[in-house]
Amino acid sequence: MTFENWLGDQSYDEYYRRRLAEANNQLSNYPALANLFGSLSYPSDEHLQENPLVFRLAKIDRGEGGEEYIQMIDRTLDHLTSKLSSDDTSDLKQELRSEDRRVASSRLLELQSHHFFAKQGLSVTPEPDLSTGGQTDLRVNDDHPVYIEVTRLGTADIEISIEELFESVAKELIDEIPDDTLLHVNVDTSRLAWDPNQQEALQRSESKKRVLDQFHAANLGLLLEYHDAVSLRDIQDLGHDWTIQDLIDDGMLHIINQYTNLGEKIKQHEGNPKFGPVRNTSIDDFHGPIISAFTRPCNGKLVEVHSENVYPSQAATEQKRVFLNRVETNVESKIQRNQREPGEPNLLFISATNWLARGYSHDEARPISDAERQVIKQSVETVLDREQPANLVGVGLTEDDPAKHIFINNPYTDDAIEAKFAETETSNLMT
Repeated sequence: MTFENWLGDQSYDEYYRRRLAEANNQLSNYPALANLFGSLSYPSDEHLQENPLVFRLAKIDRGEGGEEYIQMIDRTLDHLTSKLSSDDTSDLKQELRSEDRRVASSRLLELQSHHFFAKQGLSVTPEPDLSTGGQTDLRVNDDHPVYIEVTRLGTADIEISIEELFESVAKELIDEIPDDTLLHVNVDTSRLAWDPNQQEALQRSESKKRVLDQFHAANLGLLLEYHDAVSLRDIQDLGHDWTIQDLIDDGMLHIINQYTNLGEKIKQHEGNPKFGPVRNTSIDDFHGPIISAFTRPCNGKLVEVHSENVYPSQAATEQKRVFLNRVETNVESKIQRNQREPGEPNLLFISATNWLARGYSHDEARPISDAERQVIKQSVETVLDREQPANLVGVGLTEDDPAKHIFINNPYTDDAIEAKFAETETSNLMT
């Protein structure tokens, strides 16, 4: 699920001041991270507000877990910086502090991968030099050295586009709600404006217009002022051009939102002239991407826009196509760059996730992602058939945890390299 939010200016500042203060409060417990971040404060460290590590540290202070993960990162970071050159250490720290969460997350995957192999009792060397020049990410010092290139696809462009769309919608709606109010809106992404023939399939300007036009046409601001939750999908399902008043007059009001008792609530305001626009709203005005909305008391103003992704749909199909294409392109690019040690076993580890395939690399894969697992493997096998790299043993695909992965053997591996790999402890981790 993709979502984005927007706070009112005062709430925005207050929220991030509190969040960075929470993270700063935790740093004394994690020496390597304390060395990485120093003293955190807002707004002087405003660029860190989206940083994954800062986010995790702040959540711990709110009792929302992740402490074991942070401890692992702290220990691994300390171990790596003691082995890396000063230049490599500087690069690692700079990217772990990046305001671009994709850059920081990519580096975090390297730390997680280092930990995955090291916790098996294997010695791991970070960023080893290759005899051909350059470096790869890890070398497992096994019976035979195993060289490992690690990469994270990061958030797909299409998901970023949806996030940016939702943020722009949230910015517009922040003025539609009273002070100290949370507005939560769910959007069916398949009802946004999609054009697969365009370079960017999601048409953000038109999609934004559809959401905002529906919000205003259905008088949702006024409706939510009198009733704090509404399922627009229930009203949309009526499929007629009635107005709300027609439903009242025909005694059909109970059909609307029977689970939230909205019909009775609307009837209570029959004589309220301020509520008149809601009563005169057409059922057709409720049609659009918004499928539900609710408000709650809040410390300041906050608008959250969340996605509901339905499969199959145009949006889901496009996300799947882009995801599989990115997996294939990334594997191909890494193979062609040839950051591998000749004559030795080499592995490629890729972290790749989108909402449709989430769970594909876990034992408890969900039904949809379980079905997609074979499709993802076939994308990698297509590249292996095309490139036929002799010094690559295989490709590991994971989501967030390298320990939970699927491994695709390369049938074109040189026999001598394959034999070396079979003699290592690392090979047992891949099965």
